[in-house]
Amino acid sequence: MTNNVELSTEGLLLRPYRLEDVDEVYAYAKDPGWDWFLVPGSPHPYKWRNAEESVPRRLMAPWSTSRPS
Repeated sequence: MTNNVELSTEGLLLRPYRLEDVDEVYAYAKDPGWDWFLVPGSPHPYKWRNAEESVPRRLMAPWSTSRPS
């Protein structure tokens, strides 16, 4: 059983990925100021297809061990 923990403040929400997060992941990852934070080896330029593939992978991995890909 997985415990889906959500942590939130007024300006931040941390929670497990959801399938509908693909557009948001893509928006952050394609931003030139954000790509500095991407894991080494991440596609550059980051395309929507990359987000579409990585979000389901992250959903299948346990949240406690999920790492960006």
